[in-house]
Amino acid sequence: MLFKRLFSKKKEPEQEALEIKLEEVEEWLRKENLGFMENLEKEINQGFGILEERFSGMRQSFEVFRAVEIHPEVMERLKKAAQTNKTVIEKSLQNFIESFSIPQEKDFKSAYNFCENVSGKIAELGKKNRRGFLIVSEAMREDTKNLKKGVGDFEEELLKLWSTLKEKGKRVNSIEEAVNLSKSIKSKIDRRPKIEKEIKNLEDALDFQNQKMKKARKELDEFGKNKEMIKLKEMEREKEELQSKKSKVEERIVEEILRFEKAFKKIYHGNKSKVNDYMESPLETLMEQDGLKKFKEIISSVKNSIQKNEFDLSEKVRDKTILEIERVESGVLDWILKEHKDLTDKISDLSKKIEKNKAVAEREAIEKDYDVWKQAVSITEKKIMDLRREAEGIRSKIDSERELLERKLKIFSDREVHLKESSLL
Repeated sequence: MLFKRLFSKKKEPEQEALEIKLEEVEEWLRKENLGFMENLEKEINQGFGILEERFSGMRQSFEVFRAVEIHPEVMERLKKAAQTNKTVIEKSLQNFIESFSIPQEKDFKSAYNFCENVSGKIAELGKKNRRGFLIVSEAMREDTKNLKKGVGDFEEELLKLWSTLKEKGKRVNSIEEAVNLSKSIKSKIDRRPKIEKEIKNLEDALDFQNQKMKKARKELDEFGKNKEMIKLKEMEREKEELQSKKSKVEERIVEEILRFEKAFKKIYHGNKSKVNDYMESPLETLMEQDGLKKFKEIISSVKNSIQKNEFDLSEKVRDKTILEIERVESGVLDWILKEHKDLTDKISDLSKKIEKNKAVAEREAIEKDYDVWKQAVSITEKKIMDLRREAEGIRSKIDSERELLERKLKIFSDREVHLKESSLL
């Protein structure tokens, strides 16, 4: 045991977790990363300084390239192609040089966006002029080397700075994510008392709305016992009964007309125009002016033709059709239509009496009032339910975002970092 104690490694005591208030997270991150951000700013300044030097060198080599003429000893065909491509390259480079400008801001985002934008332009420049540059190089040989080196040196330094920013950007992004996460948690914490206040206000409003709705319901029930209202209900009930009778009469009218459907199809198989309206819309057509008179004329003509054997009908169909025609001629439809008219007149008279009854307007006003408060109650109840659901979700969201933030904060410290519970209440 002594031997084991002598040679066993001592276990280092775990460092106590660091506790930070939520509102102090952003300041803590700034302090923890102060050296890193200062060094990053120095690297950006140095990188921009070197870029300016490389750009100056590239611009000088471009001026030399632009001043040099195609060698006179170059064969004519190559000379023309080289001159054309040299002009294109000069224009492209001139546009790039004129558009180039080191940003005034030396922060990470400005520098990163600048490198990304310029590297894209350089890549596009090379892509568009690669073939042309080969032709010009063939014609000018040594005179293109300086330009190629100038552009290459500039691009190399640009990509070097961008590579540094990409690597350092991981930490910058982690800092920004942690700050945004702390703000998100703070926003949710601030939202909770506001939700509780909104719910309280809505519950007070709901009590008032329920009282108004119950009052309107009571007025509606009491109004139903009013003499005028009882009279109105009796008239409305009578009107419903008359409308029911009228519907049955209309069914009988349709049934009477459609008795002729099978016979008419055989008789008028070549031309349905005379009876088509009666078969397709029997009630509406019969109700038209002289509708019954015209129908009687049609069936009378049909009867005469059947009796003269002008149609190829079986004896059964012929006898049945004549029987149905004679039913109409005897006044069946006249009587049914008269009953329909009487019912229609009674319904019309009752409708006028109902419209004139003062209870109608009063009842509609109370019903409208009741419906308004009923709808208000429904809307308020939904709002309260939605806010309660939101309140329930906020707690779990705060917990999950807190755990994520604590993991992110640990990146910037050599020990565990916990947010103080008091700052999360």
